[in-house]
Amino acid sequence: MQSSVPLYGQYDFASVALGITNLPVVFVYLYIALRIARANNVVALIIFLHFCLVYITAMEFILVKFADQTHYTKAAWYYRSGIVDRVILNQHYLPSLIFALFPIPSVESIESVSMINVICYTYVYAFLVRKNILIGRAKWFYLLYPSLMVYSAMALRDGFIMVSMVVGVYFFLKKRYVLAFISHSILMIIKFQNFLIFCTAAMLFILTSPRVSILYRGVIILFVMLGAYYFSDFLTVNEINRYRRWMYFENHGGTTDGYIPVKDYFDVTVIGLMSAPFMIMRPFPWEAENLFQLFQSFENIFIDYLIFIAIRQSLINKNIRSSMWFVNLYFFVGMSIYGLVTDNFGTAARYKYPFVTFYLVFFLHYFEMDRFKRWMDRVQAYRQWYMAYWQQQAKINLPT
Repeated sequence: MQSSVPLYGQYDFASVALGITNLPVVFVYLYIALRIARANNVVALIIFLHFCLVYITAMEFILVKFADQTHYTKAAWYYRSGIVDRVILNQHYLPSLIFALFPIPSVESIESVSMINVICYTYVYAFLVRKNILIGRAKWFYLLYPSLMVYSAMALRDGFIMVSMVVGVYFFLKKRYVLAFISHSILMIIKFQNFLIFCTAAMLFILTSPRVSILYRGVIILFVMLGAYYFSDFLTVNEINRYRRWMYFENHGGTTDGYIPVKDYFDVTVIGLMSAPFMIMRPFPWEAENLFQLFQSFENIFIDYLIFIAIRQSLINKNIRSSMWFVNLYFFVGMSIYGLVTDNFGTAARYKYPFVTFYLVFFLHYFEMDRFKRWMDRVQAYRQWYMAYWQQQAKINLPT
């Protein structure tokens, strides 16, 4: 029975009580996902602690509460109540519609909606485990990456974005391109710029891949030209400046004094490439304005170290370089575009976490696979040496 007044995320007894009504259903979902993943007790404990973040992140004195959480929760409640003419639905309608349609008893509080993202996070874990992607370090990174844990325990659309991108990258790497496109298609509505980034990376991958025929490349170029024409209004220099100016305005106390616009597409390319490293490294510790951003800045030190290792391995290791080519394109195109338009370092951290997730998950997967292959090669080499040695001994000891 829906209440007449939605709580939207008030952290009080009624809000907590509404979330508790979801617990039996949520725990069934999580139990099934953990059974699919054949998870042990340690993984189950980590998932339970992740679930506890739903209530921890709702405490404003611990983390900054994102205003978007209220919007999504409010819109989801409107949908369930049959109220579809509210202005708020114009901006947040699809994620809120998914929240509203998700088979869970209550969506009247931020905590309730956040539980849906935890469920999605857990099922992606189960999916990647069954597909043998989360092995060794990749598994522990997915489970313990702090930003992934925090953002996927909040009532934000970012959880759906992460699911779409991670699953889509998996299908692309397995050459199931139609499924990769379908997985990314949700981004056309909830995060259109990420969909464009995917299309750009996919185009560059196909055009630079030696295994793709000239005819197929020509077809891709034709589709790219048609897409660029259709979405030309979103790709103009003026539109890019509009996004950059708005981000600058937000990060500089409501003023655009000192803002320098880009002049042409050459500027866009150069500034984008130069901004990518800062997008990866920010926020810096001295830029932190609250406890959450300070925590993210220290987390970045570890993440940047892993990214450095990934880049180095992609350069010196032939096996990893060929496997990671699309992943590298997707990641660095994303960092360049967001580095170009994003001036708010808090927003930058939130925008990049889905990219960091799929980048390091798949790098660590290929790194583990390469280590295993090298170990097996050494075992095989030793086995051949051992057999050759005893064969030689047998010849020596033959009676004359």
